[in-house]
Order: sequence, then structure tokens, then C-alpha cells
Amino acid sequence: MDQYAVRPEALESYAAIIDGQRERLAAAGTALAGVRVPDGAFGGLPDADALERSCRAQAAGTRRHVRDLLEVLEHVAAGLRANAEEYRQAEQDAAAGLGGGVP
Repeated sequence: MDQYAVRPEALESYAAIIDGQRERLAAAGTALAGVRVPDGAFGGLPDADALERSCRAQAAGTRRHVRDLLEVLEHVAAGLRANAEEYRQAEQDAAAGLGGGVP
């Protein structure tokens, strides 16, 4: 049987890294939320109205994608922490089972 060892603290370390990345991404998302395309930004260019609408749609999509990514990263970090705790608990249960019935 193949054997392996899991270090729960490594999983928690990865979760902490993801938390830091989420913080930086959230800051970028806040900055993006403040970006607005002013009316008439494309002046008299041909199809200026279409360019303006497209630019606004792209900005809204980017903000939505940032929110979605923040949510995904939150779930990933939570999953890593939950796995770390489950590995710890399994190790404790195994240790208790090994020593529990020996006089």
C-alpha cells in the first residue's frame, strides 16, 4: 500500500497565501469599481456610442469576474482549512485507536 503524509500546517499556509491574494484582488476590484467612462469619452469617432457602450459593458464584466474570483478563492481557502482540520482529527482518532485498548 502506498503511504503518504499530509502536513495540515502546509494546507493552512496555502490558505493564508490565498487570503493575501484575495486582499490584493479586492483592492484592485475596489479601484476598478471607481473607474467610469465619462459621457462623450470617444468624442466624434465613428461609432462612438457603440464604443462607449462596449467599454462600459467590458468594465462591468471585469468587475463581475473579480467578484466571482474573490468568492472562488474564499471557498478554496476555506476548503484547505477544513481539510487541514480533518487530517488533524483523523490523526488524533488513529492515535487514540492505537493506544486505547493496550493495557
